[in-house]
Amino acid sequence: MTTVDQRASRLMPVMHAPQAIRGEITEGWLEAQLRDNTRTAYARDIAEFFDWCDRRGLDPLQGRPRDMRAYRNHLCSRVEAPSSVNRKLATVSSWYRFGVEEHEDAVPANPMAQVRRLPRSQESSTVALDRDELGRLFAVADESGSEAAALVRMLFYSGARVTELCTATTKDLREERGHRTIWVTRKGGGRIRLTVARPAADALDVHLGGREGPLFLGRGGEPLTRHGVSRRLDRLVRAAGIRKPITPHCLRHTAATLALDEGQDIREVQRMLGHSKIETTMRYDRSRASVDRSPTHALAAALEPGHNTEETP
Repeated sequence: MTTVDQRASRLMPVMHAPQAIRGEITEGWLEAQLRDNTRTAYARDIAEFFDWCDRRGLDPLQGRPRDMRAYRNHLCSRVEAPSSVNRKLATVSSWYRFGVEEHEDAVPANPMAQVRRLPRSQESSTVALDRDELGRLFAVADESGSEAAALVRMLFYSGARVTELCTATTKDLREERGHRTIWVTRKGGGRIRLTVARPAADALDVHLGGREGPLFLGRGGEPLTRHGVSRRLDRLVRAAGIRKPITPHCLRHTAATLALDEGQDIREVQRMLGHSKIETTMRYDRSRASVDRSPTHALAAALEPGHNTEETP
């Protein structure tokens, strides 16, 4: 069992004899997950669900749709974000699906399949930086050294997820038709080529200085982890005087938001972010609700050009 598996196992409650099947299902289900981060997150969420069941005297193997709705209501009562509630419900549903496939005698059906998820907001709730804040962050990163300058710019300009950058190495860097690119491994194991803007590429070259191996290193020389990235970014954000709770994902969100604000094609932004559905990318488009860009102005200008279509303050 790997270190991550051991950590995940500690997150699960101790399995007594009546819970042996539950433990067997959980062990197999976690082993089936390809990514360590997913395995750890799933273990945490399913442990929370089991704890809720145990406190209610409910056997998860005998769970009914109404029990699952009660669990959803329990999560909502704690004022959790809809996205967090839906993620935890999806985790439980995944556990049941695995149980149905691998232990159909013990798990005849997935009761979570009949439970409606909470509606998602049409706008992303992730915090983004404005242009001024981003400029201050770049300036502080430059003052902090070549690694900080490269890390912040790669997080912003590449559109990569933090885990993708942590696992990337110098062998993944390319130059194609005069442009710098990087190949990263996306969710599910697929590989994709991302374009690296020149400011990020130049900063990365200075940081690497001809060195080979992982792009970013921890203190012990091992590849930098996502938690290490978060800690370093947090120090830079504080030094820049930014009060917002900024995470590495916020820089990816900021890149998408500013690109759409600049009028970039949403399909290209979708491709950069690796979203399978364009609806996900649309949640980053703050300007689509702007009264200044409403299609009604274009209609009025085309059909009644003599009228001033803009309201006077």
